[in-house]
Formats: sequence, C-alpha cells, structure tokens
Amino acid sequence: PDVQEWGCFCIESLSFLDCNEDKIIDCGGVEAVLNALNRYPHHLGIQWGGCGALRNLLSCSETASATKQGITHKFVHDHGGLATVVRAMERFPSDQDVVLECLILVQNLGAKADVRRVMIESNVGNAVVSALNLYPKNSQVSKEGMRCLKNIFGKP
Repeated sequence: PDVQEWGCFCIESLSFLDCNEDKIIDCGGVEAVLNALNRYPHHLGIQWGGCGALRNLLSCSETASATKQGITHKFVHDHGGLATVVRAMERFPSDQDVVLECLILVQNLGAKADVRRVMIESNVGNAVVSALNLYPKNSQVSKEGMRCLKNIFGKP
C-alpha cells in the first residue's frame, strides 16, 4: 500500500493547481484514487491523501470544467464514491485530517440537487453531524461541517 499512499498524496499535490486537474482526470486519476480508497479502507494515509486528492478533483460548481463536472457525476452516480467518503469518516473519526478532507469534499459536491439527493440517501448528513459532535471546539471542522449541512439540506 505504500505506492498507493504516495500516489494519492502525489495526485493531491498535483491537482492543487487548476491547470493539472483535467489532465489528471483524463488519465484516470479519480478512478485510481477511488480504487486505492476501496482496496485499502483501513490504511490511514491512503484515506487521508485519497480524500484530499478527490477534494481537489471533484466539484459540482457551475464554474468547474466540463471534465470535472463529468467525473464528479460518475463518482457520485456510477462509482458509489459517497459511500467511500462516508466510510473514511466513520473508520477514522479521531483523525481530524481525514475528517476535514471529507467535509471539504462533501461541501464541493453538494451544489446540485441530484447529488444532494444521493447524499441524503447515503447518510452523508449523519456522518457530518457525527464529525461536528466529535470536534465541537475545532473551528475549521465546525465551519466546513456547517457548510456541508447547508449544502445538503439548506438549498431548495
């Protein structure tokens, strides 16, 4: 799993620059990260780096590229990616880095009604509330968690 861990962190770092995102997506980066997350669900480093990479690569924002919006749709509707994110939050609740990466990823995904519906069906809201309850004094977790809940439940 060392290769997958470093691969996830490399993809996270490379995808931090917008100019690299579509290239990484076109090369199968999202699928590679999702495969590593699912293959090694008990590996903290892979879950942390993988969720961070997905946070950078996935978005439902109207300003996101067509490539990014397309892979986000596949992640949510075809690959069961939300269940993977929830599993990471549930498996590593005491790791603030994993929790925070997952919260930001969920926030990025909650911009469209069809995604929000899948989030509700996948119990993403429960995972977010659990994170908020675990870290009541962490301002970053509180801020991102509340944004997630607003994205999931607060939009018409």
